[in-house]
Amino acid sequence: MRTHTALLILVLVILIAFAAANYSTLTSPQLLNLIFVSFSAAPVGMILTITAIILSLLFALLTGVHDLQSRAESARGLREIANLRQSLDQAESSRIADLRAQLEKVLEGIDTRLSRLDQQWLAQSSSLANEMNDRVDQLRDRLAADLGELEDTILKKLGGGLGADGENR
Repeated sequence: MRTHTALLILVLVILIAFAAANYSTLTSPQLLNLIFVSFSAAPVGMILTITAIILSLLFALLTGVHDLQSRAESARGLREIANLRQSLDQAESSRIADLRAQLEKVLEGIDTRLSRLDQQWLAQSSSLANEMNDRVDQLRDRLAADLGELEDTILKKLGGGLGADGENR
């Protein structure tokens, strides 16, 4: 129970207790002047008590209406927040999907470049290996030829002391 409701109930109980305790005084006829009209035998005390009770109930009614309006506004705000959250979640998920697609596209490009570089490297290394083998073959052949010439030169310088088959004569 809210504080203002408890206070209203307390005021009403006190007013009713006051009216019950002073019933004869509140109902005694008095002169009532309403500026334009006058009543000579009106129970002024009872009229004031009933007016206070009506005002208290009116206050309770207006407080209840205000409370309902506040709750309705709060519910509207919560619905709006939920809708915004849902739209933000959808926007975030679409952004994540876009980022994922871009990332996959970039990764595919990197994979393509890596495979192309790998093929180029294999081709270059194969080419370099072939060139190196050719160069080694050329150097071996030249070395063999140089050794043959050197052997011939040494044999000539020695004066034929050795035969063609490499034995002494």
